[in-house]
Amino acid sequence: MVGSVIELDRERAEAPRGGRRLPLRRWRWLAVAVAVAACGTALVAGDPSSGGGLVEVARVDPASVVTMQVVGPMLYAVVAGGGPHLVGYRLTDGAQRWSVPLAVNGADAQAGALEVVDGTVVVNIASGLADFRSVAVDAATGQELWRNDLPQIGVRMGSTVMLGAYLNPDGSFGAAPYPGTDGPSQPLLLHGVAARTGRLVWARQVPAGWRTVLPVDEAGAGPAIGFVVVDPDGRATTIDLVTGGVRAAAGIDAVTTNQSDNPAGLVELFGDQLLLVTTRNGRPTLAAYRVTTLGQQWAATLPTTEVYLSRCGPWLCASYLNATHAIIPDTGVTAWTVTIGPQYVGWLAGWIYYAADPTHPDSAALVDPVTQRVALRLGHWRIPGPSAAGRVLLTAAASSNETLLGLLIDGPRTEVLGVVTAQLQRGCQVGDGYLACLTINDQLLILKYEL
Repeated sequence: MVGSVIELDRERAEAPRGGRRLPLRRWRWLAVAVAVAACGTALVAGDPSSGGGLVEVARVDPASVVTMQVVGPMLYAVVAGGGPHLVGYRLTDGAQRWSVPLAVNGADAQAGALEVVDGTVVVNIASGLADFRSVAVDAATGQELWRNDLPQIGVRMGSTVMLGAYLNPDGSFGAAPYPGTDGPSQPLLLHGVAARTGRLVWARQVPAGWRTVLPVDEAGAGPAIGFVVVDPDGRATTIDLVTGGVRAAAGIDAVTTNQSDNPAGLVELFGDQLLLVTTRNGRPTLAAYRVTTLGQQWAATLPTTEVYLSRCGPWLCASYLNATHAIIPDTGVTAWTVTIGPQYVGWLAGWIYYAADPTHPDSAALVDPVTQRVALRLGHWRIPGPSAAGRVLLTAAASSNETLLGLLIDGPRTEVLGVVTAQLQRGCQVGDGYLACLTINDQLLILKYEL
């Protein structure tokens, strides 16, 4: 192996109480939800600005929206009422531009992931708990373009969409793979198809017992280039997402292909970097490789193999024991370290987010990770969840049936948008100048905002 070896375990911290933590990308917003439930109703804004404006454009009742996404001037939503439909709404006036029945059998029909690629809306739909398949329609007109018995898996590059499912012993399609997680020890069928036509561009079947590492789409990770498969002997192969061809092949640590006894042991793929937690010479190790060449960049010794990896803007974050360590991806050098306490949530738009203490509901804050100083006290503002647009929505209860909305602005500071007469189910979809929100009464609200 080539590349530098870096010591990250010189100052070991004791494991936090409460047992094993969830991976950051899964428990980050669970912690937010807990903090939200503990907050009161009074608003104490940290350094607020009130220059914004909020106008209700449309209120659709009842909507029964299952999943939705704002892209450009449109909102795309799967609506369950009257049988599942894929609906396109125009944000400027809330008008329904088109509605397409998804035509699945069974009372338990449900929708899965929704992606918009190359002017095409691709959505997963199922008539059972695991029998997902993909349907694609034209984003402008709603015309159905193609269907496929394989579900889309949230991985794409350019105009190529990736579909896939594990194969059951009888050859039927089973569960879909999910980026950042391990699946069952079954063969995995993967297809790359053209988003506009559904034409098969490439096909790969990964043998049972091999490990498939799909790219995780996190802010700061860079565009996905390919995915990596690792055989039981530790030989890795990079497959190009556009062509399906082999881009690189090399031997890496065989131990990473069988970590069933260590639920935290992992292999992750962010952009052009493959990261694995392994053991070398009896010591836990984090190693980084270039996806395009599979050449090792660096390796760092750790105090444990129970490590959770995520992107923190320009840094790679490794969380273990009771701290998060930000690592410069190209060199493996630690840039900063923060302690994980009871209110620690994780990375949020350039800051470390600490949720409110239940006994002090106005204590939520954003902290500068480098200086460790409080950059913004959020008071009773709540952060319901991340946004695909990268903007962070803030909410606060203004009254029993009114919600104050705001946005987190660079600085950081809070920008008050206005009050909406409704209680919201969860976070809104944030677009460029528009919000799409669901109320507790299953109404769909489309709101226009100005900064």
